[in-house]
Amino acid sequence: MLTIGQLLKYLTILNPQGNPVRMALYNYMTNMQRSDQVLSAEVINTFFTHALEYPHWAQDRKNFGQEIAQILEQLLNQVEQNTSLNISEIIWPQQMQLIEIENFADFSEIVHAYLTTTYKQGEKFRLISDQQKKLLSVLLMPDSRIQVQVFDRRMTIRQGQLQPLKLDVTLTYRPGLELMDAVPQKLDLGSYTYAQFELNDGQVIGSSVRGYLFQKYQDFRGGELRDNLKLFYAIKRLEQYFVDRRTDTFYLELMETIERTSNLLKIGDAATFENTPAILAHAEAAFEQVFVGDKLLGLLIRDLQNLWQNKQNQQKFV
Repeated sequence: MLTIGQLLKYLTILNPQGNPVRMALYNYMTNMQRSDQVLSAEVINTFFTHALEYPHWAQDRKNFGQEIAQILEQLLNQVEQNTSLNISEIIWPQQMQLIEIENFADFSEIVHAYLTTTYKQGEKFRLISDQQKKLLSVLLMPDSRIQVQVFDRRMTIRQGQLQPLKLDVTLTYRPGLELMDAVPQKLDLGSYTYAQFELNDGQVIGSSVRGYLFQKYQDFRGGELRDNLKLFYAIKRLEQYFVDRRTDTFYLELMETIERTSNLLKIGDAATFENTPAILAHAEAAFEQVFVGDKLLGLLIRDLQNLWQNKQNQQKFV
């Protein structure tokens, strides 16, 4: 079977650095796919849905699609083995209509219709609005896995149906709402940056890419999720919509840390005085990027800020 690794080897011969289309394809397949994965029409179609998010490719999608088609045809002419890449199943950029939905109610109805049509095997889902900018689908699978899929307002038409452009921005959880190991996870980090990763015994393996050339932005080569703050905060920000904060370990630990720091500051603990700026920075980042608008957390942070300021002022007069 033809693999992504073979495509990458062929692109290397073509010197991808000399052509933006080849460079985008090479970077995407290198950073967002596994080299041993079978090269299929689905893989190419997913590449196109991500590429067409960028105006650079969307505005020139005819030439973009033609160049990719030429690369694939030349590759297929060189291989003698059976291949699962069926060119006729590829939806080329020049064939795609790109539509951005302005009205949130319409956006919600389109996504609901897509999910209702797609999942008919006993799955249950609910839609959650992310500040009316994006929609989260929390899908309970028959085997009790939970898939959280994120949709933005970019749409296209597939088989006569209006559907979300990107269909693979998904996190998969075990029944206890912990991310599953050994399952590809994909997440939008904002600012045209995407992460794809897997957990291997709790260690994060993968990478993130940025921009229309899918240039590598960050490598994830181990360490726990909390060691990768940008990725961790993005995940926790989504989880706030479907994970009860009373059971959220990160939220409970954060609240406990702030309260403990405040109590130790009040009794004049010297080590706590030195550590408070870092604790405040961590708490403020979590408040701004994850638990947006949480009144109790905001109140505790303000109290700690005031207490810290008072202790600083007292130090000046000692």
